[in-house]
Amino acid sequence: MNVGGVNTNLSTTALHVLDYGSVFQNGYVFALDDTTSNATSVGGKVAALNDLASALPWSTTSALINAASLNDGMANTQAIVTIYDALSVSRADYAAGACTALPSNGQNPWYLPAICEMSSAAAGCTPGQPNMQTNLVDTNGTLTGPVTWHWSSTESLAQPVTQSIQHQFATGGTSSQRSEPKGSSFSARCVRVIKTL
Repeated sequence: MNVGGVNTNLSTTALHVLDYGSVFQNGYVFALDDTTSNATSVGGKVAALNDLASALPWSTTSALINAASLNDGMANTQAIVTIYDALSVSRADYAAGACTALPSNGQNPWYLPAICEMSSAAAGCTPGQPNMQTNLVDTNGTLTGPVTWHWSSTESLAQPVTQSIQHQFATGGTSSQRSEPKGSSFSARCVRVIKTL
């Protein structure tokens, strides 16, 4: 947008109008936060444009990581990566590590989402909170394609040592969640917080 007058310098600024499913900062917008300061841009979260290139396990060992947050995938991812970095496990070998290894391109880092960031229909989630299933799949068909299971960063509530929670993105009210052994290989869709400008 350009703003100027007869006796003034021309001022130019970038203007982005965002809605759920908009592509911004290399991802699909699925959460918006308009409570940010008037001096900055809107906040929120975006999901990566694509799944990770290959299916990966949640972890390479059975261990309690304490990645128990239903809502904070960034904190879960940090807990996972801290443990596996200490064990010298390559970040390319497990889902949360592979998310953190994606290039940030000057934006905030990527992480593996918590289950409630994927769907508010999961057990323990607050109905109506912004999530990928509601605001991308159900609202405008973004993230549709082959129906596959995706890792969340949240460990299973019943068996946290050996299992973690997955979400299946699907249309028509057929999405669902389940717990699976951490060593099994499945898809992952990374997310990140919008960098306010």
